[in-house]
Amino acid sequence: MHETERHDHKVATSHDLHKIAFSSLSTFVQTEIIQNGKVLFMSSLLELDKAEYSGSGGDPKEVVTYNSQNLSRKFQLLSSSSFKNELGKFLLREWQKDHYWSLLNGKTLYASHGGVCYKYTPNEHQQIHVSSPAHLQANHEKADTLIAFYLENITSNAVIIRASDTDVLVILIGFLGKKKPWKRELGQP
Repeated sequence: MHETERHDHKVATSHDLHKIAFSSLSTFVQTEIIQNGKVLFMSSLLELDKAEYSGSGGDPKEVVTYNSQNLSRKFQLLSSSSFKNELGKFLLREWQKDHYWSLLNGKTLYASHGGVCYKYTPNEHQQIHVSSPAHLQANHEKADTLIAFYLENITSNAVIIRASDTDVLVILIGFLGKKKPWKRELGQP
């Protein structure tokens, strides 16, 4: 009985730590991505399975599935697609809180999860105004098609995309080829 009580205490403590960790993670992610006048953060609802990923030219060693035995216990949640989905939702809710006003530092953050896009704008009252720009709402299921959609619809002159999927590279090359040559040279949209 004493062992069970100790186990329950560990679970409660672990749960409290997860709350703190998520809040810290949210602050860290937002701080890291706020580097331009406008920033788009995107997460995908769908996760490629190992066979599809390796068939598309990706490195199957980089794919972590739920049943992976190579993960340490503390990172096991990161292999769960439902956890990643909930993490994306959490970040979208968390960034609406006014205490993130100072982190935005006058910049606009666009965040998309599964094609639902929110615009987070700090106002002069030290609050975060949240809107859903109609032209940035998408029903694409896969991240690579969402990237193409956002490239076509965002107005930023500087876009940085980090992905190990070769499909994304092909989409980016195709998108660049679609632009007028004189705009490519000037780096204009």
